Amino acid sequence: MSQTAAFDQAVERDYNPRLGTPDFQSYFDREAALSEATRKKLPHRRDVSYGSSPLQALDVFGAGPPGGAKGKPIAIFIHGGYWRALDKASYSFFAEPVVAAGGIAVTVNYDLCPKVTIDDIVAQVRASIAWVAREAAGLGGDAGRIVICGHSAGGHLAAMACLHDWTKESLPADLIKGACLVSGVYDIAPVMRTSIQEQVRMTPDIARRNSPLLMPPPRPGIKLMVSYGGKETRGFIDQSRRYAAYLRANLPVVLELPDDNHFSICDRLADPKDPQVRFILDLFG
Repeated sequence: MSQTAAFDQAVERDYNPRLGTPDFQSYFDREAALSEATRKKLPHRRDVSYGSSPLQALDVFGAGPPGGAKGKPIAIFIHGGYWRALDKASYSFFAEPVVAAGGIAVTVNYDLCPKVTIDDIVAQVRASIAWVAREAAGLGGDAGRIVICGHSAGGHLAAMACLHDWTKESLPADLIKGACLVSGVYDIAPVMRTSIQEQVRMTPDIARRNSPLLMPPPRPGIKLMVSYGGKETRGFIDQSRRYAAYLRANLPVVLELPDDNHFSICDRLADPKDPQVRFILDLFG
């Protein structure tokens, strides 16, 4: 473990959602089965490279022929796993309501700790979004209608993407029209005091550079939802409430789902009637 912080059992209870949900594996199993069914049902392009390593890849569902008068809106999903686990293949189900609504769904992978740092992962996720924007027309999509969604560490990564100056990539400043941030971590320093630190190997400098709560808010006009489950651990509830309050100038939609835990809230993203999904689809226009 890093020498920068000591393991703390109380922080572990607050920030390790698996401890608070003993049957967490059942959610992973259900999501994997839903995703396999989605891939059998929907035409898609799998493991499309956006970077130099095998995990810098994405899956695209619902792509259409290029050159149409108006391309399809695009929703990008970023998975969680505390920057050191899980895979886009378990979240193909996100594509079901998006494609049914006439959009393109993209699920993103990235290299995992300890092979890389959180700095690297933030940069890779931003690179994946830039790739989607540049290739949108060829996918039959509309680069002017990109929405993102992330769960857990993916919520953190989506928040970091919303803070990026896209003009540095020769892309519009308002590239991301909106984001649904599900059960995210927005001040990531407490993770250094948990068992997760053994793999993520965070430092105080990395935490400062990558904590949305310590950075200026996103640009005005971006549409944001901060959602979390009422049965999550105290750390995740507190993080979502604090970030929602910090975003008050952005007028975020704040959604507490009282009966959901850290894992069941992600299952909801397969349901077109779910308020998180409705938020995403409404941004399609």
